Amino acid sequence: MCFYFKLMKEKISEDNVPATVDAIVYFYVQQPTLAVLKVQDYKMATHLGAQSILRDMIGKFTLDQLF
Repeated sequence: MCFYFKLMKEKISEDNVPATVDAIVYFYVQQPTLAVLKVQDYKMATHLGAQSILRDMIGKFTLDQLF
């Protein structure tokens, strides 16, 4: 099972400039039974995890470093 989703996130960069970043995340479920039994909604959990990582990464760079 292979899935993807698109993220678009606006965050303030390290030098206090708003930056909007687009990202596409592809993921593959290696153990489908665990994904269904251990996580209530694995697609949403992956989406939220990727969103928080993207937000964290944007905040670590200045605008010049992002572009």
